[in-house]
Amino acid sequence: MWVSTLSISSTGGYPLEGYAAGDQRTQGSQLIDGPVEARKAAREQLSKGADWIKVYMTHRSWLDAQGTLVSQRRSPSKN
Repeated sequence: MWVSTLSISSTGGYPLEGYAAGDQRTQGSQLIDGPVEARKAAREQLSKGADWIKVYMTHRSWLDAQGTLVSQRRSPSKN
């Protein structure tokens, strides 16, 4: 059996809808910000027995052609 423990995702990239925000029982992903935390999380998951590291990439935001950050949840205000 090949085991994957908690997934790794950036803060805000793994929204659980319909659950209380602080409810740790529903937390299926270890949240990280930046490459240092990502490496640390991977080492933690490996130390807990993971054979595979499952990573969720966020698809909710991106840069448009002008370099402006755009989000599926809300678009930048138009001035």
